[in-house]
Amino acid sequence: MVFGTKYRVKYRRKVFAGAAIQRLRLSFEKVGADFQAQLVEMDEEADQVHLLIHYPPKPSVSAMVNSLKGCFQQASTRRKT
Repeated sequence: MVFGTKYRVKYRRKVFAGAAIQRLRLSFEKVGADFQAQLVEMDEEADQVHLLIHYPPKPSVSAMVNSLKGCFQQASTRRKT
């Protein structure tokens, strides 16, 4: 199963630059590995991230989305980018 999701920074602040994007990608890949999923594509902008994820149908999709949301929240609220 493949699904797409989009995460956007509250108030559309421009938060993501080179190093922050790499940290976010690593975090998303780690969460994906925990759920036996694979990050197929990640398209980033300064204030939002689009993900395309290949996901096995066995685990709950909502659990993975909540984990990804937590990673995104932590990355978007960090002061150092």
